[in-house]
Amino acid sequence: LFLRDMQDLGNSIMLSKTSAGVEGNAESSQAHISDNGEIVVFESVASNLFASDTNGLRDILLKDLTNNEISVVSSSKSGALANGASWNPRFSQG
Repeated sequence: LFLRDMQDLGNSIMLSKTSAGVEGNAESSQAHISDNGEIVVFESVASNLFASDTNGLRDILLKDLTNNEISVVSSSKSGALANGASWNPRFSQG
């Protein structure tokens, strides 16, 4: 999954890659970027984009473009992963 800078058309970054440079081992799609362009949410079935991915399901991930860190957002407050597939990430307006 890539993000292209429309002001610098020669600049594209891979979203489905960890800050350590590890590329996702399966499909990532449905990216949605924040209004300020610093955060992207997307869905992924890759099992290697965050350390605690043990559910084997499609997860919603957040990539902070300021530091290239990926975190999972399809989890409970306690950090438990979703027990079903998660789809179609979006930022709320307001």
